Amino acid sequence: MNNIFEYFQSNDLLSNAGFATRTVVSIILIYFMSRFLLKRAAGQFTAFDFVFLWMLGALAVAPLLDGKILFTTTILAIATLYLWHFLIAWLSVRSHLFASLIRRKSTLLVEKGIINENNMRKTFFNTDLLLAEMRLAEAHDLKEVDQVMLEPSGHLSIVKKSKHLPPTPVDFEIPVPPGGLPTVLINNG
Repeated sequence: MNNIFEYFQSNDLLSNAGFATRTVVSIILIYFMSRFLLKRAAGQFTAFDFVFLWMLGALAVAPLLDGKILFTTTILAIATLYLWHFLIAWLSVRSHLFASLIRRKSTLLVEKGIINENNMRKTFFNTDLLLAEMRLAEAHDLKEVDQVMLEPSGHLSIVKKSKHLPPTPVDFEIPVPPGGLPTVLINNG
């Protein structure tokens, strides 16, 4: 039992068993960190979230890379970082003023079919990338586009002019049955 506790203390040279034990504990630590993170889609991560996750990963593997690093200081650093991230995320949801201070705003890249060169330069977004993203959104011509916004997540929101939108059943006054969540009728045969 004392040998296990030695693996978590500062050692100049870790044995294979010590390295394996630290690896298992790091994996468990990473699992619980990811389990209690705020639930967001990957596209909704802000730059702050990305840096936070990167730092958490680096902290979690630090004791594996250097035997001199104590697990207790690693856990303390991870807990402190997690609590700060949680507090900042919680405040940004609760306070619009705080959120406006730390979150980026959407940037208008195209308005009424005209590229805003100034905003393109500010956001380091080039014309080739803009046109490629527009093609992926089935907007092949700038004349079809009313607005293109660069969102804080890095995605483009493309709003076509109303005359270039495809018709919908509502346009033809066709009744549409109500939708809902899909139901599995047959599973595995």
